[in-house]
Formats: sequence, structure tokens, C-alpha cells
Amino acid sequence: MKHLLIISLLLVCCVVACTPRSEETEAKRERVIDTTVIISQSTERKVVYADKAPKPVGPYSQAILKNNVLYVAGQVGLDPKTNKLVGDSVNVQTKQAIENIKTIVEGAGLKLSDIVQVTVFLTDIKDFEKMNKVYAGYFAGSAPARATVQVAALPLKARVEIVATAAR
Repeated sequence: MKHLLIISLLLVCCVVACTPRSEETEAKRERVIDTTVIISQSTERKVVYADKAPKPVGPYSQAILKNNVLYVAGQVGLDPKTNKLVGDSVNVQTKQAIENIKTIVEGAGLKLSDIVQVTVFLTDIKDFEKMNKVYAGYFAGSAPARATVQVAALPLKARVEIVATAAR
């Protein structure tokens, strides 16, 4: 009796497995496969390099694009032609840092308006208002989320460094 039950179950499994699927079931299965392909392609990690932005001063990329999100490395006020700071004032360095970010973001096919988050590092928090005035000229209207912090020092004795994240 036990053997008959097992054989019956095996026959039912074979019948179900061999039953042709309807076109609707096949179409649903194909959509799942297509979606999986789209998801796997979007997880590709790409290094973004813009020739007109300053060369990295260390072992890092200008930006990384992953899952339609662009992570821009911290930018100081480096002149892309000379790879030297553009001046001593926080105003001039902020303007150049944002121009460098803009160049990198546009090199990845995005715009400044695609930036969703920014972190600003200042060596002197008293420079906040000066930096903010320059910053506001670039991010009028719907500005990205932002944090601003004071740090002890920045690379190349810069007064400001800005990190940005953009999304498609």
C-alpha cells in the first residue's frame, strides 16, 4: 500500500511537470527573466573620469557610478590646468570646488540639479557664511540635502572640500 502511494505521487509530479504551460504563464516567466537582466546591468560599477577636472592627488577615483547613483570624491579648489589651489580665500576655493564637481557630474551625464546630497568641510566654521553665499549661487531653488562641518585640516592646506552624491 505504501508503495502504491509513492508511485501515485511520482506519477502526479510527472504529469504536472510535463503539462504544457499557457502562453500567459510563459510571458510572465519571460518578464521575470528580463527584469533580472535589467537589475543585474544596473549594479555595474563604473569609474568616472573627467579630463577637464583636476587629477586625483591620491589613490582614488574622481567619481564612481553604481546603481544610477554618482558618488563624487571630495573636491577642493584645485585649478584643473595647474593642479594647484586657486587662491587663499574660501570664496574662490568654494567656487572652484563646485566647478570641479560640476565638470565631473556632467562628465557622467548628469547635472548639478541631480545632486541630492552634499557634505562641506571647512577648516574654519567662521567661513560658513562666505562659503554659503557662493554655494547658493549654484544650488538655488531645490537645493540638495547638506551637512557642513569644521575639520582640523584638509589636503593641500585647502580651506574647503566638498563631497557630492547625485542620482539619475
